[in-house]
Amino acid sequence: MEEEEVMIFIAFGLGVLVILIILELLEAHRLRKENKLLEEENTRLKVLFQELKRREDYQK
Repeated sequence: MEEEEVMIFIAFGLGVLVILIILELLEAHRLRKENKLLEEENTRLKVLFQELKRREDYQK
């Protein structure tokens, strides 16, 4: 291979690597947002469950 072809090959490889890194960062961001929503839902469900237990205890 000529030196120019090697440089093009390396540049292409680095470009692909950068794209893969960006995709991984976007996925990590999406997962963090999803985790936050799930934690909020979990908190709401815990509160509802506690309220349900309180009502059951009150009715006994």
